[in-house]
Formats: sequence, C-alpha cells, structure tokens
Amino acid sequence: MFNKFADKRTEWKEQINEQLIPLDEGEWKQLDRFLEGKQIVLLGENSHWVSEYYTNKIKFVQYLHEKHGFRVLVLESGLVEASTTDFFGNTNLEDAMKNGLLGIYHNEEMTTLFTNEGLEDLTIAGMDVQPISNDCSQRILSCVEKEIGGHVANKLKDVEATFFELEPQIRNEVKLAKDTKKQLKQLAEGYEEVISLMENEMQAGVYSKRLQLIYRGIVNRKQWLLVNLKGRFRSGSLRDVFMYENLEWLFDYYKGEKIIVWSHNYHIRKNRSLLLKGLGIKTVGHLLAKQYAHSLLSVGFYAGSGTCLSPYKQPYDISVKNQYHLEKLLMEFNRDVLFLPVNVDAIGQKRPWSKQNWWLLEMKWLGMAPLVIKPYKFYDAIFFVKRVNPPRYWEDQD
Repeated sequence: MFNKFADKRTEWKEQINEQLIPLDEGEWKQLDRFLEGKQIVLLGENSHWVSEYYTNKIKFVQYLHEKHGFRVLVLESGLVEASTTDFFGNTNLEDAMKNGLLGIYHNEEMTTLFTNEGLEDLTIAGMDVQPISNDCSQRILSCVEKEIGGHVANKLKDVEATFFELEPQIRNEVKLAKDTKKQLKQLAEGYEEVISLMENEMQAGVYSKRLQLIYRGIVNRKQWLLVNLKGRFRSGSLRDVFMYENLEWLFDYYKGEKIIVWSHNYHIRKNRSLLLKGLGIKTVGHLLAKQYAHSLLSVGFYAGSGTCLSPYKQPYDISVKNQYHLEKLLMEFNRDVLFLPVNVDAIGQKRPWSKQNWWLLEMKWLGMAPLVIKPYKFYDAIFFVKRVNPPRYWEDQD
C-alpha cells in the first residue's frame, strides 16, 4: 500500500490542485457555488484548541453572513445559556462569555467574533445540553416568574439549586456512586414536574419567544441528568442525539433562517465510521445528513503543522509525517489556508485520489491519532491550515 501511495502521489497531487481553492488572500467569493441551495453549514474542527481555527471560522462566518444571508450561529455550548446571553455590545464581554459559553471558547480569538461590527445582527445560540454556570438560573427564574407565576418559579428554584450542587460531583466522578445516581433520578423527576407545569400553563396562553427558549433549556437540564446516568460510554452517543434534537428545535424556532453550526469534526461529519455504526452510536452530522442531505454543507477543519493544546491544556505538536496523511500532501502546496471540495456532486466527478483511504489527525483524550476515511463520504469539503498555534486563553494570562 505504501508503494501505491508513493507511485500515485504526483498524479493525486495534480488532481487535488485542480480542485483546491486557496483562501490565504481572501478569495472567499470562489466558495459561492458551493453555497447554492444550502440552508445549514456545519463547521468542524479536529481540535477545539487551535487559534487559527477560531480566526478562520470567524472569517467563514462573516462571509456566510454578509454574502449568503446566514443569520444564526449555533455553538457547541449550552442551548439556554448561549441563547439567552447578550454578547454583542456587552461591556463585560469576558464575564458574559464565561457564563454563557463552554470553556473552550474562553479565549482572545473568540472575543473578536463579538466585537466585529459586521456581525452585530448575528443571532447566537447553543445546541448542547450540558450546563455552563448557575449565572443563567436567575434569568430563567425571573422569566418564569414573570410569565407563568411564582408557583412554578419556586419549584424550579429548588431543583436548580440542587442541580448546581450536584453538578461538580457529576463531573468529577468517573463512575457515579449509587447515592449519586439516586439523587440524579430524583432531580430528573423534579425537572419533569416543572416541565409538566410549564406545558400546562403554556398551552393555555401565548408566551414570549424567550420563555420558549427557557422551557427548552429546562428540558435540557433533565436530559443532561439522563446523559450522566447512562455512564461514560453510552453518554457520548446520547449527548449527540440530544444535540441533534436541539438543532431540530432551533430550526423550527428560527424557521426560515439559514443556520451555521460550529462544533467538533466528530459531531459534524455526515457519516459514521464502521466502529460507530457497529456500536450503534449516532452523531449529530449523520442524523442531520439523513434529513437535510441536499441543503447541508459539512466542512472539516485540519492542520499540517504547529502546536495545539490537548484537552488538559498541555501543548501538543502536530505531526503528519506518515505518507498516508492527506495533510502531508496538502502541505506541499505551500499555501497558508486551503479549501478542498470533496463532495462528488459539487466537483462533478469522483477523482482517483478521493477513492483512497486517507489518514486525518483527530484530537483524542490523550493526544492526536489518525482517523482513516475516504473524505468525500464524511465531508463536503476540507478546510486546511498549514501551521497553527494554541489559542490565548484568559486563564493563562491571569
């Protein structure tokens, strides 16, 4: 197999050269033809901890917003927190981001999204079910009390308080103790009672869009408890199913809007590996592709060299020396940023290079490891950055 790669390398490089679009000089207009008829754009990343992914994704978002009318950006963060926090024009932006977004976004690069005047009318939402901080609880309680009444707000106040007492324990226990599981089940029942009370009240009248978001957030609280009751292995799959359901809910909530989803490659790939299929694990991307195949564009982000951070915030050097790495071949074009269309329908034919199984680096818990795939089966395009660096996190500057 190695000899085959070596023998065909020049031919494959010529084929890729005919397809790729350099973006290091701002040639975004060349992507217009790939956006025709698209209502959903999924922007992935093989690691959350890469500075250049943030900067290039923000450029991508601005291009989609200004040139193609995408007005909603959904982040891999808690739905109720991200969707009810005011980021643009916020004089305490760092606090807003800490309380409204997951820690992966707490960096200098991400702040430029919210200080960009050209994006001020962009709507920010979240799709995750995992909570961020109890700062949002007060907003939730105030809205529920104002629109539904104290009888529901008081019940909700009690379960929210218990929820955030248990949350650190949930995250720190590798395997939940029996007592913890019992508490989670009781808390889930408490949320179910609040959900039923809210549904009964909301069916009887017309309520604000904000209350609808908060109702969905309370449903997510219960779902997060169910995720943790499933255990580490099954919880990942269940989280993806709940994120997909949240996206479906948001599509209806923002009916008629074009939507961008910013997440990890794992979540946005249009297909699953044989291992995931065998284990029956569902992902956001493959569930979306089944429903929105013709109106969806999935873009995986990868890098060829430099340093990122591990999930434990340790520096990790990116290495793609093996002949099978697609990144190694892309490095030879000597462009800082490339967009490589791989969707057969978009490029008109399946070229021989795309029929091969390629290695692409993906971040795991302990570092990076290659994922072996035919890219066209999993993405519509590859976004490649030649050299990368870690993001500048606020906690590292304190």
